Amino acid sequence: MRSSSLGLVLLHCLWLFFRSIPGIHFFNLNRESSVPTWFSTLQLAAIGTLALSHLLLELRAAQARPRRWIWGVVACGFLFLSFDEFLQIHELIGNRFETFKYKWCYYYACAIAVVAPMLLGFLRERLGATFRHFMLGCALLVTGAVGMEMVEYTLVAHGAK
Repeated sequence: MRSSSLGLVLLHCLWLFFRSIPGIHFFNLNRESSVPTWFSTLQLAAIGTLALSHLLLELRAAQARPRRWIWGVVACGFLFLSFDEFLQIHELIGNRFETFKYKWCYYYACAIAVVAPMLLGFLRERLGATFRHFMLGCALLVTGAVGMEMVEYTLVAHGAK
């Protein structure tokens, strides 16, 4: 996965400097319908599918573990994010507001604030030593997806190119 992500970043850098290469625009990280977006969609779907398979494994286990249904919440969350990335649902929400294009961030933040307290204890218990890595990955996802989009919008709104 790391080498794929690095490859996409390098192709985006090529797009920045050599925009005249045919087809290179598909690697523009600012475009919604691009290879990086499709890659992100597949990553989020894979996480959701793995969480769903974990739920199914726990449902089939002879000894029931408490709160195993939370894997379903994790699966639904990541599968929703995958569909959102593919169908650009957040863009549809953002385009409804002229003053602040990224108002969808508030809606998503509220949803996370409701679900996070329930998830944190569960994930800490189930993931053990990998919990810290999982949380770092979530922080990188949020920072990269939301943070960079907001910085981009601020630059565009103030006339930067």
